[in-house]
Amino acid sequence: MEDRPGWLGRLRQSLARTRQMLGARLDALLARPPDPAFYDDLEELLIQADLGAPLARAVVDELRARTVGSAAPAAVRTALAAILRDRLGPPGRLRLEPPPAVVLVLGVNGSGKTTTIAKLAHRLTREGRRVLLAAADTFRAAAIEQLAQDRIVAWMQGRMEFGPRALGNRSILASPLDPYSTENLNVYIKHREGFRKFAASVPEEAAGEYFEAGPNARFLATVGRVREKHRRTFEAAVLGPGWVRVHIVSREENPLFHQLLIEWGRRTGLPVLYNTSFNLFGDPLVCTPRDAVRSFYSSGIDAMVVGHFLLEK
Repeated sequence: MEDRPGWLGRLRQSLARTRQMLGARLDALLARPPDPAFYDDLEELLIQADLGAPLARAVVDELRARTVGSAAPAAVRTALAAILRDRLGPPGRLRLEPPPAVVLVLGVNGSGKTTTIAKLAHRLTREGRRVLLAAADTFRAAAIEQLAQDRIVAWMQGRMEFGPRALGNRSILASPLDPYSTENLNVYIKHREGFRKFAASVPEEAAGEYFEAGPNARFLATVGRVREKHRRTFEAAVLGPGWVRVHIVSREENPLFHQLLIEWGRRTGLPVLYNTSFNLFGDPLVCTPRDAVRSFYSSGIDAMVVGHFLLEK
């Protein structure tokens, strides 16, 4: 039996697939004459290649200025290559930082976990170490803090779901209060078209306040209707005339994800999170923590909660 590649090997394979996909799209784009849509498509592609929005915009603006009046694709390709060389320079050397400090404290409520963590984190920070992990009952608060800062959070808990949808055990989450959340999910993480929408996960007790949905919404197997007074809030997730993919979460079926939504509602007044499956373009749903870490570092996900562990970039 052939051995499976290790973690670094799988990371290289994933990056190679992404490079191949982006390269093919760039070749197809540069074969077109430069029209107004060409420059918009190029900027989106450069952002997906992790060039960063400000630099991608600057590159496209300079290319547009250099190629005014030119309809030759070869001239555009040459100009783009020169601009990227000037702005990016030669490849730099990878700088390896010291490994982060891991703090994990388990215990019942009231046993002093938070105080212990604060002391350990303070001491390690003074030593110049980075602290990435939290205690057993504070990881939900850490995830909520990340979401409140409009960051994209990967959420991996327990066993993987069996079925076509991510129901809160292998999910990527974002705040509906962030007007750019769905765009960031599509461009930086999923690498797919902007019209693709995301599900809205809501606790069972609050579902009727925001949505009209049937019993199959427990399995994310249907669409529901956003109530009129909340349509502006979920505008980025609306599929058509008020329709949205609704995921109703019960305390009995997924107590951990349910409690996350409840605590998010207490923090923001809106107990709803956008939810999409935890996988990247062309990859299956993550299964193991190793899969999750590989996808986390190969994408634009800002933070990840695996079990009781929080990782940040």
